[in-house]
Amino acid sequence: MGTKQFDNYADLITFTRASGATYLDSDGVLKTASTNIPRIEYDADGNRLGLLVEEQRTNLLTYSEDFANAYWPKNAVTVAASSEVDPSGGASAYELIESATNANHLLNKAGLAGANTYSEFIFAKANTRSWMRLQSQSPINSWVNVNLATGEKGLSGGSEDSYSIQDVGNGWYKISLSFTATSATGYQLFVLDSDRGGSSPSYLGDGSSSILIYGAQFEAGSFPTSYIPTSGSTATRAADVASIPTSAFGYNQSAGSVVVEARTNNSASTDDYVFQIDDGTNNNRYVVRLNNTSGTTTFVVNSGSASATNSGSVISAGDTFKVAFAFSDSDQAVSLDGASVQTLTSAIPSELITLNLGSTGTSAFLDGHIKSIKYYPRRLSNAQLQELTQ
Repeated sequence: MGTKQFDNYADLITFTRASGATYLDSDGVLKTASTNIPRIEYDADGNRLGLLVEEQRTNLLTYSEDFANAYWPKNAVTVAASSEVDPSGGASAYELIESATNANHLLNKAGLAGANTYSEFIFAKANTRSWMRLQSQSPINSWVNVNLATGEKGLSGGSEDSYSIQDVGNGWYKISLSFTATSATGYQLFVLDSDRGGSSPSYLGDGSSSILIYGAQFEAGSFPTSYIPTSGSTATRAADVASIPTSAFGYNQSAGSVVVEARTNNSASTDDYVFQIDDGTNNNRYVVRLNNTSGTTTFVVNSGSASATNSGSVISAGDTFKVAFAFSDSDQAVSLDGASVQTLTSAIPSELITLNLGSTGTSAFLDGHIKSIKYYPRRLSNAQLQELTQ
């Protein structure tokens, strides 16, 4: 049997997303994909990450780019429009300029939301200052400093659950912070003269030094997602839903293997689906998903009855992984990153009609990238499963 390769996603994949969505393109520019158009994302060096599949999220900041707007209270800082090229390739960046006073120099948007888990971020670049801080507000319980000249983390404090520093090219970084608030909270962004500690990093400003900022986001969730621009109201990015009918690639109901290379941005999930093959319901399906405690989980559901096995290996956010799953009428097997094959025995679900990529089709989103997926209409050997995922 020959190999069939699809170079145009529309020839094979059914894709929906009921909104536009941003992504970093191969030229290093932050772009917006239109409704129902998938995002093939790249890193700052132009390396392809793959198809981006994310859950629905809402940016709770209503002016994500207009930092001169009165919506953004300012404490011992001023802002000025900059001619610097911003991450989208435009000129919508601002300078965040420290005042000549001994104070905390920051933008402070209080009372955005109540007790919950949140993620916030900013695109920032060094200017005449290199240091900045991203912090939660009211209560002040989470913060991280970043050196924008090097992209390195400085001091941090409070009870931050996680942070990330992503190079998006041309000296710009996407700085994010995730935290759990016990009461009403908000967004704080500081310009700093050095790597200062404590929850109140005041210093005597010179009235002219600044960093560059663009595109702020504050969203409910334990990890940050792609940028959602706003202008006067909150905005929601719909979920990415990608699937392939099994009839499109000669699916063999009796035996087969699926090999996927992917990554997730979700560091806290117990339910990131790499893929699901189903009959249109959850009663009959094959599933490979990630779990942040027990590792990669494979399970088979036949007439509503499930059997499962765990790889024991946990995937960290941002790490690329390879996983291979095989099934036949005698067993099912999975190997993660070349590790020993884990097997289980279950009856084969019949009449599976859809391969869902990065979700169940309605939930449990990967919140990451699928770089490649390969299907073999036979049960590969355990040695082959290991070799293909090394």
